[in-house]
Amino acid sequence: MPTYLIEKERIYFHISYNASFINEVKEIPGRIYDPISKYWNVPLNITTAPIVKNIVDKFGFISVDTEELNLCNLDELIQKKKNNIISKFESLNLLKSPRPYQWDGICYSIITKKCINGSDMGTGKTFVSIFICELEKLFPCILVVPGSVKYNWEMQWNRINPNRTISVIENSNSDFTADVLILSYGMIGIKEIIIDKNKEEKEKIELKFKELSEIKFKCIILDESQNIKDSKTLRSKALKKLVKNIEYRYALTGTVITNRPNEIINPLVIIDKFYEIFGNWKNFVYKYCDAKEGRYGMDISGASNTLELNNKLKQSCYFRIEKRDVLVDLPELTETILKVDIDNIKEYNKAENNLIEYIKENFGEIKSNSAMMAESLVLLNTLSKIATNGKYSYICEWIDNFLESSEEKLIVAGLTIDIINDLSKKYKCDKITGSVNFKKRQEIVDDFQINNKRILFMNMMTGGVGTDGLQYICQNVFIYELPWNWSSLEQLISRVERDGQIFKMSVYYMLSTTSIDEKKWDMIMNKKIVTDAVNKGKEVENVKFFKEIFDYFLKK
Repeated sequence: MPTYLIEKERIYFHISYNASFINEVKEIPGRIYDPISKYWNVPLNITTAPIVKNIVDKFGFISVDTEELNLCNLDELIQKKKNNIISKFESLNLLKSPRPYQWDGICYSIITKKCINGSDMGTGKTFVSIFICELEKLFPCILVVPGSVKYNWEMQWNRINPNRTISVIENSNSDFTADVLILSYGMIGIKEIIIDKNKEEKEKIELKFKELSEIKFKCIILDESQNIKDSKTLRSKALKKLVKNIEYRYALTGTVITNRPNEIINPLVIIDKFYEIFGNWKNFVYKYCDAKEGRYGMDISGASNTLELNNKLKQSCYFRIEKRDVLVDLPELTETILKVDIDNIKEYNKAENNLIEYIKENFGEIKSNSAMMAESLVLLNTLSKIATNGKYSYICEWIDNFLESSEEKLIVAGLTIDIINDLSKKYKCDKITGSVNFKKRQEIVDDFQINNKRILFMNMMTGGVGTDGLQYICQNVFIYELPWNWSSLEQLISRVERDGQIFKMSVYYMLSTTSIDEKKWDMIMNKKIVTDAVNKGKEVENVKFFKEIFDYFLKK
């Protein structure tokens, strides 16, 4: 008869040879077979619990000890503990309370201790994280965030508990004794080059402030954790040193992947969940990245089994709240594509047909020589800029018509800084670009809510993060230039499509029919299919990737 024994957070299975059982137990990361005792044993945790329970029931295992198997899945655990957590919260006397839809996420995070809050933009990931820390008394706590939202986190925490000591770390003279330390990704680590005994140069990564290694943090919060998708960056390497002994680790992002599944590997490693869930790197990339041996090594840029990946993450370390599911009063959003020609088609065709000659004529021989080193990338970016320049008169015409036909305010967004600067001057309205410091950006947004200016111009990569309050005064977004992924558009649109918006919203995309715009749009939509599958658990259809747009121009 199949039996099991539970000991030190592992379950030991003993069963006569059964190929079906072996196949299923081999799917559990961390499983071990002892050929002497002939026991299979696997770790018992939140990730493995549903699989273990299924195996026990399916193959008729019984306990050989008094400790019976009493496993709950995450949903059952959340419902069991929710009332106790709510009662505990009521005794804290904080100035704000969670919204009803936030309680499941709070319980999920407390139970798992290490997870990704992948909730939609505008559903309150910041508040949820603060409530968790206050409930569990996770101090000292360290927040690693984009530079643009450092002071917003401080402000929001003060709105909940003004008695909590908070320090925004700017330099070595900052206060490292506060309950909550806040610093930007760029302030985590430094890189040193050392000479080893063989007189070879080696890279050494250290935390920028020695005080960080001396503090026993109970919790770390990583805001906009898509910023750590690349394991080779200085910030990722430094974070791995910082998190070593931190028990509670929370990553926050509305877009857990922005392009493809391999982007989630490093965030999961940093919160100490990757190997627990997937076992090893090869298992993950072959199953979820459609990995193939390519000309230059392993190609892991694809996507496969994306819905299964979403489900596996949800069962162990990932939850998401969709704003349209919980913000029931959020008004309708209408999206409109505006198709125009470009008035510099000859210039565009010349660049498309002979990029190097075009750059040499317009920017000189040094630039043309540099372009030859990465011709495909330079071509795509050059064509995008030319197409945007060719739409300039149509952009102004559309804005003029909007101002004449409406009294509403408008956000105008693109990527090309020169055009943003020109439009800002032309219409005598404020702009948010990378050259505007973090505090000034929020001041501009606050002023936009009360001044008579009708338009706010912004670089979508800058204005799409950390600017709050636009939803109270504006419901129109005009995008005249596309980024390379859907998540950047989604971040920008979420500046107005969030809690507090009461007006019907409109988003306008201006595309040129005779340029790279339409192919770029198709590429973004295909990327959206993949990201929606992993981020939101939505069905995946046929998936095409960035390679197709490269192939098209390379053939030309």
